[in-house]
Amino acid sequence: MKIIGLFGPTGSGKSSQGKIMASWSGWAWVSTGELLRREGNDEILKQLFTSKLIDDMYVTKLLLAELKKVEADGVKVVVIDGYPRNAKQVSIMTENGLQVDMALDIKLSFDEAWARIKLRG
Repeated sequence: MKIIGLFGPTGSGKSSQGKIMASWSGWAWVSTGELLRREGNDEILKQLFTSKLIDDMYVTKLLLAELKKVEADGVKVVVIDGYPRNAKQVSIMTENGLQVDMALDIKLSFDEAWARIKLRG
């Protein structure tokens, strides 16, 4: 499986761009934020709301389970939004036989990111 990593600040459009890329190409789009929200864990949801990073192993466990499902569906390329965020997560990926094959870093100013976040409510 090939992995494309989307990187950029909150409000940069990672999710929007990832969904577009996946839908146009037949790839899978996986968002760690979406996986965490889907879990419905109140403590995790509080951490997400305050933009705190979630425990690396917790996020990785969810991601690896989702990637297994994607692979079982026969998808060859996955666009990952929100992972890896740090060197420890890169190390965990490597230990599990995964690597980011292509990285896209979305750049925008703080003011533009803040304006987009405010539009979300």
